[in-house]
Amino acid sequence: MAYAGWSVLHPEPLSPETTDLIKESGGQSSEMLGLVGNLRLLIAALICGVTLLYQGGLSLYYWSKTRGLR
Repeated sequence: MAYAGWSVLHPEPLSPETTDLIKESGGQSSEMLGLVGNLRLLIAALICGVTLLYQGGLSLYYWSKTRGLR
C-alpha cells in the first residue's frame, strides 16, 4: 500500500518516446494523457484492494484459528 500511495503522490513522467507517440496519434493527445493518469490511479486502487483482501483475509483466518487455542 505504501508503494501505491507513493506512485499516486509522485507519478513518474512518461518517457519522451511515449509522449511523442501519444502526440502523433492525433488531436486527442490530452485525453490520452488523462487516461494514462486514470490508469495509474486504477492500478494503485487495485493494489490497495488486493492487499486489503489478501492480508486482511489471512489475518482473520489466523486470528480465528488461534482464538480457540486459549
